[in-house]
Amino acid sequence: MISEKIGSVLVHKGMITPADLSLALSVQGAMEGHERIGDILCHYDLLDEEGLTQALAEQSGWPVFKGDLVPDPEMAALLGKTFLCEHGVVPVAGSEGPVFVLSDPY
Repeated sequence: MISEKIGSVLVHKGMITPADLSLALSVQGAMEGHERIGDILCHYDLLDEEGLTQALAEQSGWPVFKGDLVPDPEMAALLGKTFLCEHGVVPVAGSEGPVFVLSDPY
């Protein structure tokens, strides 16, 4: 369960300043909320993709997988291309069975 907004996580971790967050929120407001705070911060080079990924992982409680991804073709065939595309997931081989990698959990 996500209890803290990503902007607060980033400020708390010292990855951005309160002024950076304020700027991103202003931009987001001008765009009528159609852009995500993390994307805005990255666009203005106030945060890099790796930092955003780490903060999102902390916010969600999900680990970040680093390493080579090896797709699990049996699981992919079982689930079907339509399901995988609609849900933005890729089954990969894990040490204890298949693991699902989300392209965008939000």
